[in-house]
Amino acid sequence: MYGDAIRLSSQEFETPVNVNDYYELSIRRHTSGGCSPYSIAHKVKVAISNVVLSPTGQQAYAASFILDEVKNCAYGQLVDSCKADLALDAAFQRSQLSLLSHIKPRTVGTCSVAMIATILQQIEPAEKQTRLISCVQSLDGKELAVEFSLSDDESRLLLNKVY
Repeated sequence: MYGDAIRLSSQEFETPVNVNDYYELSIRRHTSGGCSPYSIAHKVKVAISNVVLSPTGQQAYAASFILDEVKNCAYGQLVDSCKADLALDAAFQRSQLSLLSHIKPRTVGTCSVAMIATILQQIEPAEKQTRLISCVQSLDGKELAVEFSLSDDESRLLLNKVY
C-alpha cells in the first residue's frame, strides 16, 4: 500500500475538537515544493441532526448488555418468548436479529472511519428522537454498526437498526 501519513493539529479545526469527532477532508498535494507538501482544501465536521456517532462510556456499557440479550435470544440460547422481553425500538425489524447472533457484545464502541464512510449515506437524520450509532465486533473480527434510539433524558437505550 502506498501513501503518506499526514498529521493535523487541532488548531487547524474549529474548536473544540473532541475525541471521536469525524471530519470529511480533502487534501491537496503541492508539487511546487515549499514547507509543507500538503494543504487541507476542504474540511467539514460530519454531523447528522439528532444522531450521536460516539457513545459515552455509560451508553456503551448499557448497549453491551442489550446486545448480549439480543445475541442470546437470536442464537437460541433463550426460549422464543425472549423476543418480547428485548429492549427493541418499535421500528426495529425482527428479521435483523439473526445478524446479531455471532457478535462480541462487550466490544461496543465507536465505529471506525471505514465503517462510518460505508454507512454514512444510510443514516437518516432524526427529527424527534436522538439516535446513537455504535459498532460491535463479530466473532470473525468484522465490524458491525448498530443504531440505538435514546430516550429524552438519555437514560434508556432501545435497539433500532443493524447496518
